[in-house]
Amino acid sequence: MLRRQPYIRRQWCASIIADAARRERQSEVRIRQWGMLATRAGALRVITLADGDTLHNAFRDRDFEEKPT
Repeated sequence: MLRRQPYIRRQWCASIIADAARRERQSEVRIRQWGMLATRAGALRVITLADGDTLHNAFRDRDFEEKPT
């Protein structure tokens, strides 16, 4: 995944997984997690497998809006 999107840093993904602004279960096997990037404007969506640690995919999400809690 990181080879196809070299602008995404492994550290960014790890920080989103550790402290996501929002999480949603995508399916039985995947979890979507969003967080804001400190170094760039915008949000990053990180998709992990059901264990919550194994990275499946990550990309910038221009349409992300935090839901009020």
